Amino acid sequence: MKGKLIILTTTSGAKAISLAKNGKWVFIGALLNVEAVAKEALKIAERERRGISLLLAGKEGGFSLEDFLCAGAVIENLPKEKVRLSDAALAAALAFRQAREALSGIIRQGSHAHYLKSIGLEEDTEFCSQINVYPMVPVLKDGLIVPLDAR
Repeated sequence: MKGKLIILTTTSGAKAISLAKNGKWVFIGALLNVEAVAKEALKIAERERRGISLLLAGKEGGFSLEDFLCAGAVIENLPKEKVRLSDAALAAALAFRQAREALSGIIRQGSHAHYLKSIGLEEDTEFCSQINVYPMVPVLKDGLIVPLDAR
């Protein structure tokens, strides 16, 4: 997809990105790139002496199991001695630790996975349940999502 313009459509991800657009750094993370996102976020947070906030997109503004578990995965990829967690962040990390070994099966139990299955996109759930497939870290820059190194 290098060099191509891609249009992202999501149930709530685009809205979450829009809500975060005034942040100095807005990373786009998923289970697929969770380690890379956590590593780069920590690097910038340390360099710029700022905190890290996680914004979960959810589904149509509501709670989303897969987003909560992904937040936990991000947190699990941050060094424990360098972060102080809110109760919500701790809950996400604990949930991810519990779910990690059967992650795909647990995510398939969620309402959004059931919806995707109902419209014939069950494979999307399986694909998106993979961890650390991509080393790329997308960031928001001037209203576009671009690779971190392009910022």
